Amino acid sequence: MLRKEPTMSILKHFPLACEPYAHQREVLLSLEQGMAAPEERKFLVVRAPTGAGKSAIAMALARSVVSRGGSVHILASHKFLQEQYTSEYGNLGLKSLWGRANYSCPTGERIKGKPWDCSKCLADREPSSRSRSEYIRKKCTSTGAPYDGNLCPYVVAKKEAVDSRITLNN
Repeated sequence: MLRKEPTMSILKHFPLACEPYAHQREVLLSLEQGMAAPEERKFLVVRAPTGAGKSAIAMALARSVVSRGGSVHILASHKFLQEQYTSEYGNLGLKSLWGRANYSCPTGERIKGKPWDCSKCLADREPSSRSRSEYIRKKCTSTGAPYDGNLCPYVVAKKEAVDSRITLNN
């Protein structure tokens, strides 16, 4: 069956400085056709071998959705893939959020002289979300002013991810 060129111009959102390969064009066209009938399909899944360009396809789709006012959340199966996405597509508005243990707590050096990561955040020991917020405001900012994210890299990254139109987790 002959397929026509995509009508939503998903191809113009291809993130690389080259034309997509024929197999990538075919996948993008199929995705575009699937998106054209949302009442028929709730999920679209791409299954392709290593090296097929799934990341570029995902970013083309994400950029297409964003261009129409939507937002996208990408899940990478491994940390190395998240690093690859961040390295290759971070300049396209992609914001990556890692697990808490991947961020160093800047106040950690002041706590018993041991390095701490954000997975051991002392604010989590607070009995309520209000007291946790107060702890973060007082201890995890450089000014003590209402939280501006100056010190806690995890909270800064989380805010950037929430504010972004394209986010990435593993």
